[in-house]
Amino acid sequence: MKEEITALVPDFYDWPQRWMGVDEDLGYGLKLLEHFEPFISHLTTLQLAKKTKKKHADNLWLAGGELIRMVSMEENYQIEPKELILDNFGMDGGPYCRHLGTENEFNSYDSSCRKFYKFITREGNQSH
Repeated sequence: MKEEITALVPDFYDWPQRWMGVDEDLGYGLKLLEHFEPFISHLTTLQLAKKTKKKHADNLWLAGGELIRMVSMEENYQIEPKELILDNFGMDGGPYCRHLGTENEFNSYDSSCRKFYKFITREGNQSH
């Protein structure tokens, strides 16, 4: 699984370090990654263009950064990552991302967040 993931997203396992603002963020980011990993692995199996798969991964990276920012600003590291994900992803998209500027960027981001939400809520794909 790791080989397929790093072939698509070479820095995937570095995401927690890249999201980190304070030391506490790293451990939480590693827990988030456990929930993102099955989805990224799933993406590698889909008959989609590599560019499309990469877009979904990039958007998930942005969403993960926003989740880390939320828990860090509120110093709420006790919330279970799965609960945080389910509270912030849905059929309307993902957490607000302050790094997006255009309608196309927001549409792409929300599309990826919906795809992730459908994956993690589908029976049999519950991670942890």
